Amino acid sequence: NKGVLKYSQKIVNYLKQEGKIVVVDPKKNLVNYEGADIVKLNESEYFKYCMIEGDFDEVRKFYKIGTLIITKGGEGAIISNDDGLFEIPGVNIEVGDVTGAGDVFLASMVHYLAKGKGIIDACAYANKLAAISVTKFGTYSVTEDDIRRSEEHTSELQSH
Repeated sequence: NKGVLKYSQKIVNYLKQEGKIVVVDPKKNLVNYEGADIVKLNESEYFKYCMIEGDFDEVRKFYKIGTLIITKGGEGAIISNDDGLFEIPGVNIEVGDVTGAGDVFLASMVHYLAKGKGIIDACAYANKLAAISVTKFGTYSVTEDDIRRSEEHTSELQSH
């Protein structure tokens, strides 16, 4: 809703016809992104852009979204897809500035999906990287070191 995409639904339809995976971080009504593979919203955007009432799964199905992700800041994220409803736990950190945290989450999630991770693992990694970004002031670009530390921390948790 900042002037980049004027015909969102037409673009989504075209990309789907071309066999592309469509990942969206919407800034307008969800009807504009019907049929997208992955839609990520924060909680306030969810209530602002969702024009129907119902649980996350009902909303996802109404808009024909493959996976609906609702980020909840320090409280983690909720993921709804055909496999069910999943919660990603929050990361306990001291917040400096939330600027760009949603962008870090989305870019990190796509990065991990491209590396072959499943959506749940990709969101867990993305949540950790978004948490790192909010400890900084202003817009923060995740570093290779941040990614490495996030992966090491997750590997340690999985081995216990």
